[in-house]
Amino acid sequence: MQMGNKPAKGFNNGILYLMTIPYLAIGVVGFKWWQNEKRKS
Repeated sequence: MQMGNKPAKGFNNGILYLMTIPYLAIGVVGFKWWQNEKRKS
């Protein structure tokens, strides 16, 4: 049974969304750490 491209595109978008969350979290933590280090010196 062929459902077309819609479900596959949604599934791929979901995977990309779940992959970006850890990178965003690490980026935010790194940015805050960098700001804190910059303020110390």
